[in-house]
Amino acid sequence: MVKILLVAFSALFIVGSVTPIQAQSKTMDTTDGLASACRLYVEVASQSVAPTNTDKFTQAGFCIGYMAGFAHAMSLEKTPEFCLPDTINLSETVKLFLKYVDEHPQDLLLSAKVTVPRALQQAYPCKPKQ
Repeated sequence: MVKILLVAFSALFIVGSVTPIQAQSKTMDTTDGLASACRLYVEVASQSVAPTNTDKFTQAGFCIGYMAGFAHAMSLEKTPEFCLPDTINLSETVKLFLKYVDEHPQDLLLSAKVTVPRALQQAYPCKPKQ
């Protein structure tokens, strides 16, 4: 458990240290903030945002960094809440999270640490071992 927390905090520290203060407080506190950053990530990844807007790139980077840190930290759990397929990429996890948020607008004010695992568990529940 200590390793998981270290990985998660390391990812958040690295990404958080380059994120503007205004984006950090919104993004790190709520599902709404992370979803906003992730929507920017989707725009940036599809190249629909001009490369001159560095704030959007920073926020998009926060999203993908958060998802990577979260997925990697949870993969260290002995009894994971979700089981991601080996073939999934980070862009897919972002899209799954955004789909969950769109389907559960009542969760926008919850912490992202609550809704990210819910989204991934809904999409990729672990199969019982036989």
